[in-house]
Amino acid sequence: MKSIFYCSNAQSDMFPRNTRSRFENYIDINSLRYLPSNDIEAAIKSVTFDNRREERLLKQHILGIRSNICEYSIKNGEYDKILALFVEGNVNDVIHIDFKNPIFFSSEKELLSKAHFEIIDIDTNTAPNFTVGSPTYIQVVIRKKVQRMKKPFTIFLDSSCKRSQHSYPMNNNMEFTIDLPERLEFRGNWNVVLKSLFIPNKFVNADGIYVKYYNHQWGKFDTLKNVKLDHLPFHVDRLDVFIEKFNSLLHLHRIKIKALLSEGKVSLNWIDKEIQIVEDCECKYTLFTPQMRVHEEKSFSMKNGSYKTLTPFLQEMTKLFNYYQLPFTVEEFENGKVKIKITQIIENGFKCQLYLSPNLAFNLGYRSSKDPQFLRFDLNKEYIAPHKTIWENSLCLSPNLAHMLGFQKYTESKEEFIVHFNDIPVQTAKYTPDIFLLNPRNLIIGCDVVSDTIFGGEHVKLLRLVTNPINISSEILTFDFLQNEYVELEVKEFKSIKIRIADVTGKTVRCESDIPARLQLLFVNI
Repeated sequence: MKSIFYCSNAQSDMFPRNTRSRFENYIDINSLRYLPSNDIEAAIKSVTFDNRREERLLKQHILGIRSNICEYSIKNGEYDKILALFVEGNVNDVIHIDFKNPIFFSSEKELLSKAHFEIIDIDTNTAPNFTVGSPTYIQVVIRKKVQRMKKPFTIFLDSSCKRSQHSYPMNNNMEFTIDLPERLEFRGNWNVVLKSLFIPNKFVNADGIYVKYYNHQWGKFDTLKNVKLDHLPFHVDRLDVFIEKFNSLLHLHRIKIKALLSEGKVSLNWIDKEIQIVEDCECKYTLFTPQMRVHEEKSFSMKNGSYKTLTPFLQEMTKLFNYYQLPFTVEEFENGKVKIKITQIIENGFKCQLYLSPNLAFNLGYRSSKDPQFLRFDLNKEYIAPHKTIWENSLCLSPNLAHMLGFQKYTESKEEFIVHFNDIPVQTAKYTPDIFLLNPRNLIIGCDVVSDTIFGGEHVKLLRLVTNPINISSEILTFDFLQNEYVELEVKEFKSIKIRIADVTGKTVRCESDIPARLQLLFVNI
């Protein structure tokens, strides 16, 4: 295999209009005697260029090398002479790109002797705005053409193809169909190879997230609040941004809980400890004689007030029992239930009754609805409330969210995680957050014209399985494959090609980016 290096600043007297992004070189054809004779193939092996631009803020772009040294190939719904694609990065310096498994195109010595190269921005189809800098070098490797019955060819597909968008308006960067410039027909054994792949690096990784907020206040019936907060999935690659989005969700629904990050751990803080407003709680004691006449009667109303927990509420009720010299004690028994006990003996035939107003019966747990309660202490010496006192301020995190914030691990539990803020105002996660929990670690690149492959017991039109690295520094993921994986072509005649990028569950990956997906396919007759 032989090489030729072309340089943008060479032969400036012959080509005064040469630039770092567009240039020509001339080589005497007699100087190319060291190349194989007649049938030859050429490929771009490397490109070295100075990435200094006129733009102040560099962004990642996909660049292509267009040249006259090869024949035309299919690019979406048209034809072009693009030999190689690469991501130039956002480095304001000299960049060297090495194509480890380049695509070879049929060529001729005459074309190589009068080579023309153009570096273009695939988005705009124009040259990037290079400023004055180091020259551009392009290495072309040449070899003897591999003898095949049919000539291999490439197809370049771009999910943002405007022509195809009219026919397939649902096209997106993870699932798209491209109309080709002509109907392709195949005879014999053809195979397809995925040569290069460029996809946006903004997969939705905050999916399956929801929050349930419970604010049961035992002071008033109309303050019962049970809200499930759902929101659209999104992409996030920084923990502080994720926490900011999470806090915005809570703030939007007026939930006075805030997530904070300290020493790499997330904590949930109850920032406004709401007190419980108690109103219209009345109690009436009546002692009847055997003849059902009122022997003694006393009643009182608890003053409307604010109570943080059940304990001060029961303390206030005890004070009123003592003040009115009523023979009862009230205390928190167990599991949040209340017990009222009489402290004196009721004479035979007498009837002792304690009336609890609807609000008071509800607050103490004797009723689960707004109804009064009558307690007969001539029949029982004590009454334990059947229900817990309803006062809860809690936040329920979905399993995905709990794992991402570090409150639990999937190895321990896949259940919802509940934080009770009336027990403790601050809850700190035990584990380090993992915001990339839902990032697809492997991607299935599917193509509708290839034959089926068994994947996990299912038939899948699999072009290639690729590993998705977690790379937060790059907006575009680049996949260059060291070896060709040949997949048999099943459809022998077609006018369009559909590409679908999915995770290993078979679901199409969702992406929160306007950057299109681009790939190169090589069709080979074996």
